Amino acid sequence: LEFRRVLFRSIFNGQGAIREWVGVHTDITEDRKTRQALVDTDERLRLALTAANGVGTWDWDVPNNRVYANEGFARIYGVDPEKASAGLPISEFARNIHPDDTERVNEAIEVAMKTGDDYRVEYRLVQSDGSVRWLSAVGKCRCDASGVPLRFPGVAVDITEMRRADEALRMSEESHRIAAEVTQLGHCRLDTATRTLLSSKPIFKANYGRRAEEAFTYEDLLSSIHPEDLPRVKDAVQTAIREDSIYRAEYRVFWPDGSLHWISASGRLIRFNDGTTPQMAGVTLDVTQKHLSEAALLQTEKLAAVGRLASSIAHEINNPLEAVTNLLYLALGSNVTLPAQNVSLKQAVLMRKGVEDDEIEAGTLHA
Repeated sequence: LEFRRVLFRSIFNGQGAIREWVGVHTDITEDRKTRQALVDTDERLRLALTAANGVGTWDWDVPNNRVYANEGFARIYGVDPEKASAGLPISEFARNIHPDDTERVNEAIEVAMKTGDDYRVEYRLVQSDGSVRWLSAVGKCRCDASGVPLRFPGVAVDITEMRRADEALRMSEESHRIAAEVTQLGHCRLDTATRTLLSSKPIFKANYGRRAEEAFTYEDLLSSIHPEDLPRVKDAVQTAIREDSIYRAEYRVFWPDGSLHWISASGRLIRFNDGTTPQMAGVTLDVTQKHLSEAALLQTEKLAAVGRLASSIAHEINNPLEAVTNLLYLALGSNVTLPAQNVSLKQAVLMRKGVEDDEIEAGTLHA
């Protein structure tokens, strides 16, 4: 299909009759196609903006101070869509900007108009119900040859939900940070291909006796592990990587000052869809005090067991002596004359009997 534009002009003779026709024939097919493409583009843009909830466009006629906005922009700003389409002063839109953001937005507009740089700013809008929404606006000021602003078109996007998600993420990260500080959990990430520590938080370094600003590599970590525990730790890491399982281990480490500490470590392999080398994300906890407490408790239990054993042995020895003492005491109470060599035995028995009598009176005699 082709389009032609034809213009004719009649030429008259001296008697006023048409002598001839003169015309111009122009092929306007490409011009019609271009115009139709622009119409189609505008329609697609309109449909896209309608479908994209929270997206609006504006075009500010600066010399006449009229802002022409689509329905999406008008609704975000709480302005009547029909009035926004017909054009309104910029003050009708600016009055809904949060008071704390007004100065910053005005400064961004002024800079964009003076320099021709892109206008980019995020700010809050106060809704009619008092709620607050976040907006991200991007625009460009068009000036004439002398630098006088003519038009200032742009696009605005409602980013309230994104802001809320960012705030929730920030709060979550802050909660994790506080939890890590309270529990003294150290976090780290290990590149499984290069065996490089990609990140190691201050608490992680502190668990190995290092300062926050001190360099600490994976080789440093391995060299600090007690030689008797190192093979077991390496094997646990390799197994977790090979089987994609959780890594858990408790091992001893030497701090730079020579002191010995216990570390409880756990982690898991993280794989990425883009083919990036998997990473081992893990946490560590200094459990030295737990091991010291367990050792002290074990020592106490051993001492208690020794005490109970000694008491039992003493009891077993004491019972036979008690029987012998009683028989001798009965014998001494009779008229039997003991040989001279038994005088010391007699004295011992009488002394023991005297002790028992004293204990009976005091209520402290034990079997």
